[in-house]
Amino acid sequence: MSEEEKKTSYHLLFDEDTGELTPKTEKDKDGKWNLKEIQDFATATNGRPFEDSVIDEIIESFEVDDNNNLLFSGFYQMYYMQTVSEPEETLKDFQKQMAATTPSDVDMQDANENNVEKGIIDTLDASKIKIALEECKILVIGAGGLGCEILKNLALTGFKQIHVIDMDTIDLSNLNRQFLFRKKDIGKSKAMVAAEFVMSRVPGVQVTPYFGKIQDKDDEYYKQFQLIICGLDSVEARRWINAKVIEMVDEDDMEHTWKPLIDGGTEGFKGQARIILPTITSCYECSLDMLSKPTTFPICTIANTPRLPEHCIEWASVLEWPRVWGSKKYDTDNPEDINWLYQQALTRAKQFNITGVTYSLTQGVVKNIIPAIASTNAIIAGDAGVYTYTFEHQKKPECPVCGNESKTAELDKDITVDQLIEYLTERSDT
Repeated sequence: MSEEEKKTSYHLLFDEDTGELTPKTEKDKDGKWNLKEIQDFATATNGRPFEDSVIDEIIESFEVDDNNNLLFSGFYQMYYMQTVSEPEETLKDFQKQMAATTPSDVDMQDANENNVEKGIIDTLDASKIKIALEECKILVIGAGGLGCEILKNLALTGFKQIHVIDMDTIDLSNLNRQFLFRKKDIGKSKAMVAAEFVMSRVPGVQVTPYFGKIQDKDDEYYKQFQLIICGLDSVEARRWINAKVIEMVDEDDMEHTWKPLIDGGTEGFKGQARIILPTITSCYECSLDMLSKPTTFPICTIANTPRLPEHCIEWASVLEWPRVWGSKKYDTDNPEDINWLYQQALTRAKQFNITGVTYSLTQGVVKNIIPAIASTNAIIAGDAGVYTYTFEHQKKPECPVCGNESKTAELDKDITVDQLIEYLTERSDT
């Protein structure tokens, strides 16, 4: 086994008779690491070997089940060996982490009520964690750049029952970051291909795909999951699933109707991950005013004095399209519509000696596309899986989805539905 393979093979067990750290799997028998090799590895990664006390603690921390399989896999060994700071301090941090201080469903039934109130929970039973991961059913909404990362993370963490929904098909432009897809998959369903790929690479995982809209599913479908994770690129889709999980809550049947929602999103080099606990924390609707506003241009500029290629594209979509096509709306996913806008914008640009109008730019402006970056997806997917609060967003009492504030409005009894909608739209407090 090469040195590089040794550095990535952390599934090791300690043999008290031989003093060797041996691989977990049969196929890696040639990769036994004795204590000297562990110290050599520590020296290579940390600049000095581990102290004897650290080695002893590492050995004691290896937990195995009845079949001598590691329950805490390679993550914790990597946590020790790859630290670039003080190994001894890292060990202390790890021991605090092992003595979990966050309540968990797998041990809540056995927890002492007084300790729970104080925020103290006994060390979690590793076997219970393993069983909980296998029995937990998770829904991933979105199988794009962020969704691919989330699916990979869940499968490798130990979750066995995963469902995924996505209404999109695979495009050539997806392949630079959506690593579950290949060129041969272009045109196929993202959900279908992602599910097939994950199951082929991670034995024992069952990924159930659905090629369609989240709105196609009823309440009973969503109630089967213990957790819902979103990797969406649409505000409207986020608003819909946010409203759905809150709408489903039944105080008389919280066990089956209360579904935590983890929402992740990326925008270029920026991203966020947050957890929404229906009826407890603020919901997605509460934070809509924090969203960045789309870039707009003054009508007088795009109509009379365009200076940028974007001005020409806006002119084609906002002014020229309705002049030619009337009330018909263009389809941002229809290549023919996008090409028509591109040709009109190109003609407009030539009239004003403006360069830079391209098909891809036209598509980006019309669809408000922001470049997606693989590294950002990876970081936010990690945050969505190992979530920590940076701040808690306050609930809005007047939120139309999760708030309970009511307001009275006097309306004419003969008002139509369209007039009512227009009235509510114009009111700043609705």
